[in-house]
Amino acid sequence: MADLSYEDALKIFLITKFLFLIGLFLIWFKLFKNLSSSYLFTIFILLGFNSCIYLDIKHGNISIYEQFFIWLGIYFFIQKKYLFFSLFIIITSLFKILPILLLLIYFSNGFKNNIKKIVYSFIAFLFLQLLLFLIARDYYFSFIEANPSNEIGGSHEPTSYKFFLNVIKSLGGNNFIFMLISLLWFLMITLLTFFNLGKNTENQWAKLFIIIVVYALIVPRMKSYSFILLLPAAYYFITQISNKYWILFLFVIFSENLISKFVPHIFSEYYFFFITFVLWIFGLIVLNRPIYNFDKIKESI
Repeated sequence: MADLSYEDALKIFLITKFLFLIGLFLIWFKLFKNLSSSYLFTIFILLGFNSCIYLDIKHGNISIYEQFFIWLGIYFFIQKKYLFFSLFIIITSLFKILPILLLLIYFSNGFKNNIKKIVYSFIAFLFLQLLLFLIARDYYFSFIEANPSNEIGGSHEPTSYKFFLNVIKSLGGNNFIFMLISLLWFLMITLLTFFNLGKNTENQWAKLFIIIVVYALIVPRMKSYSFILLLPAAYYFITQISNKYWILFLFVIFSENLISKFVPHIFSEYYFFFITFVLWIFGLIVLNRPIYNFDKIKESI
């Protein structure tokens, strides 16, 4: 088969990306049936987190492909087809390794009965990684060496890892202080989350979504377009804690950087990291009170 020209390859890439994006929308509307008629949901997924879907298309990244497989896995998880959930999360980890941590979504179903599923899934993942290493060793090392520590962070990658690193360096701190603060951050976020997961036995959507938010808060690599993952979680938690008047205001807060003119640059650059932290707090609030099922969000929204 003749090699494709750059123009032809670009056309195929864009066409397949839009097809996967349509597939992602269909999965969301299938999972959240009553939201398919909600104009606010549609507007928010297009504009939320600085129009992260547009950013993915603009930068030519593969995040939409990743999100399609992640949410296809979550669709099967909700259908209790756990083998397919694990399969699609593992497939996603072939693009970038970190999404394998989303296997922790199993804990939204409880702890004791799901540890084996997580362990078996991780074993399958490690076996596949070993197989890839043996088949294509040189390419595998290149894949691993795509180190997030080599990237600059800021608005293009507003992660806790980059924020703490940049702040500590600007204050003259060393690697030990950075590692200590990062460890304390990880422990605070994960322990508080799993403590609250154990207290709520009814709302699986809230538990599933807060695990996704924790993932975004602790991973060292979370590009601006990767926030596509958080769009349904943000919509859910916002609509659960607010009345219809505050909802519109919060949608704007979660879509646009409103502090860039008023705070030091290093904080403005990490606006969506702070917003994700606020989303995590919203999730804890929802977990600790009686709430609506996701399929029963107020029709007035």
